[in-house]
Amino acid sequence: MNKYRVHTVQDEFRVFEVETGQVIKTYSNHRDAARMVRAHNRGGGFKGFTPAFIIKNYAIRSDCANNGA
Repeated sequence: MNKYRVHTVQDEFRVFEVETGQVIKTYSNHRDAARMVRAHNRGGGFKGFTPAFIIKNYAIRSDCANNGA
């Protein structure tokens, strides 16, 4: 059984984790989403249980973003 699938919603292609119901990545084209699904179903990723902190989008503070430059 595949642990990841591509779900199409309007013009977005979402990589969906079957066991958890999480969307782990969103793409603007089907080819990139299908490539990620294929890689994850072949053993990449977290075997169908991606931790929530991995998929969260974190804001980067502008005063910290160029700190190393």
